[in-house]
Amino acid sequence: MPRHPVRSSASPGEMRTSKPLPAPDLSLVEACFRIASEARVPLILENVYGLERFIGPPVSRYGPFSLWGDGVPFMLPQTRRAVLKMKHRSPILRAQIPVELASSVAAFHTPIAEMQLSTPRS
Repeated sequence: MPRHPVRSSASPGEMRTSKPLPAPDLSLVEACFRIASEARVPLILENVYGLERFIGPPVSRYGPFSLWGDGVPFMLPQTRRAVLKMKHRSPILRAQIPVELASSVAAFHTPIAEMQLSTPRS
């Protein structure tokens, strides 16, 4: 179980660990899968690599982006690894989904969505 790192007061720069971290609250992740299932729509969940310890391996990875769900395209765009490195210090900029990935997902799902819209649901 992961532990909180804490700076030791005994010697500067030395780290010790405190209490084990509590298990993360996965209710939001579970709600995403439940809502997608109830709505009968594909799901793509992008989250940190560490989520793998709690819900299993991702369906795919695109650089540092881990993707779960039944809506992940089987072929993702090819790009240089250097382009996908997290260069920004700002968490807002690091959280942005690359345009190439977003475009690939949209191109994959657009024909499927159009077909579903034209077919009456039972």
